[in-house]
Amino acid sequence: MAIKFTSTYEEATVITHGGNFHADDIFCICIIEYLYESIDLYRLRLEDEATATPLDHQIWFDIGGGAYDHHQKGGNGYHELINPEKKPIPYASFGLIWKKFGREVCQKYYKKYENEAFFDDLVKYAYDAIEYSIVRGIDASDNGIFPVKPDVAYKDDKTVMEIRTMTISCVISLLNESIEDSNDENNAGLLQAIYFAKNTIFTLLAKIEAKYKESTSYLNDFGVEKEYRNIIFGECLKYYGLEFQNFNLSETNKIFPNNMLYDIWNVEKEECLKKYFGDEWNLADRGMSSLINGLCADMEGINARAKGSYDDVYFATFKDVFGVKEYYSGSDYNEDFKAILDTLLEKYTEEMKIRVKSIKVIKNALMAQKGRILVLNDRIYWRELIHYMPEAQKFWFVVNQTQSGLWKVNPIRSKKTKNGFRKGFPKAWLGLRREELESQRNIHGVYFIHDSGMMALCDDKKSAINLCKKAFGNTEFMH
Repeated sequence: MAIKFTSTYEEATVITHGGNFHADDIFCICIIEYLYESIDLYRLRLEDEATATPLDHQIWFDIGGGAYDHHQKGGNGYHELINPEKKPIPYASFGLIWKKFGREVCQKYYKKYENEAFFDDLVKYAYDAIEYSIVRGIDASDNGIFPVKPDVAYKDDKTVMEIRTMTISCVISLLNESIEDSNDENNAGLLQAIYFAKNTIFTLLAKIEAKYKESTSYLNDFGVEKEYRNIIFGECLKYYGLEFQNFNLSETNKIFPNNMLYDIWNVEKEECLKKYFGDEWNLADRGMSSLINGLCADMEGINARAKGSYDDVYFATFKDVFGVKEYYSGSDYNEDFKAILDTLLEKYTEEMKIRVKSIKVIKNALMAQKGRILVLNDRIYWRELIHYMPEAQKFWFVVNQTQSGLWKVNPIRSKKTKNGFRKGFPKAWLGLRREELESQRNIHGVYFIHDSGMMALCDDKKSAINLCKKAFGNTEFMH
C-alpha cells in the first residue's frame, strides 16, 4: 500500500475530508491508489475547506463541491435507472470516481487479456458488475438510503427479528475510532479500512472474471462455503465465550438451517451479556441480538435490498468478500477474515456499551428539555434509540457534538411524511454551503446542509439551535 500522509494540503495529490471515514471515501482512496500506485493523502478538516483551494496536481473527492463531491445543492447526478418506475440512486463520491476511473481500473486488472479479442467486452462486463454489486449500494447508504430488513427478519407471522445487516458500508463504519476515543492520529483504523476495501474490490473482480468465463450473469450469487460459516461460527463462540451445546439438528431453528449460532445465542445470551453489561444486559439485548442475527443471515447468503420507491440496490456484505475462499484476493484468507471479524465484534460490543450508557443520558435529556429540539451535550449514540422511546416522539431535531468538535443537526426520520422526516429543513436550503447560506438565507455559523436533508454541520451549539429555530420560526422551537 503506497499511501503517504502529508502534513499540509499543498503537498498532497489526493484530498478528502477528515473526521470519521465512510465507505465512499475509503473506496475512492483505493481506486486512486491502485491506478497511480502511490499517492500523497491529506484529510482536510471541514473548517479549513473555505481557505483551501484545489491545485492542478490534486484530486479532491467527497469534499469541496467539485466533480467528485456530492454534497452540493442538487447533488451530482444519479446512477442509471434499472427500473424506470423507481427513484434513481444519487451518486456519492465512490460512484463519481468509479464513473470516471472504473474502466481504467478494470483494464489494468485484466491487463493479461489485453491482446485477446474479448478484452473490451470483459472490461465492460466487469465495470457494470462492480457498479451493480457494490458501487450503487455504497452510494445509496451514503445518501441515507439503507437496506430494508431481509425476509428472514420475520420469524413467523407476528414476530419480527432485529437484523443488523453487515454491509460493506457497515463494516467500514465500525472501523472508525469510538466516539469516546480521541481522533485516530496513527490512522490505524483508516489503513485497516483501506486494506479491507482493496481486498473487496479485487475479490469481486476475481469473481467477475469467473462469471465471465462461465458466460453467466454477475447477478448470480456465489453463496458461501462451509469454511466461511465455520469461521464466523467459531470466532463468535470464542469471542463471547459461548459454550457449544449438543443441539438436536432436527430441532434447530428453521430460519438458519446451515448453522446453530442463532440457537446457541438465544439459549446463552443472558449469561453472556451479563459479563459485558452487568445488570443492564437487557438494554443491550436488542442491539447485540441484531448483530448475531445479521451474521447468521449473511452465513445463509441472505441479502437485503433497498425496496419500495427506490431503484433496485444490491448491498454487498461480508460474504461477498470472504464467502468463497478461492476468490479472496488478500494475503491470507483465514488470518484476514478472523482479524476483521474479531475487530468488528470488539468494536460492536464497545459500541453497545456506549449505547447502554446513552440510554440513560437520552432519557434524562428527554425529561429535562421542552420544545422540538433535543440537545445532547454528550457524544453518544442516539439514532436507533430515539425512534422507539415514547418520550422522544415530540422532538423534531437532534443537536449534538461531533468528534471534531463541530455541532451537527439531524432531523429525526419518519416514514409518515413525504420528505422522510418528522420535520425537515426547507427544500430551498438543501445542498447550500456557508457562503450561500449567509448571502441567500441570512443563516450564519453553518458549514453546509446535506442535499438529502439528513444533516447540517455547524460551528457551535448556538448556531445549530438557531438553524433549527430559523427553519420553522422561534415560536415553534422554544428550547
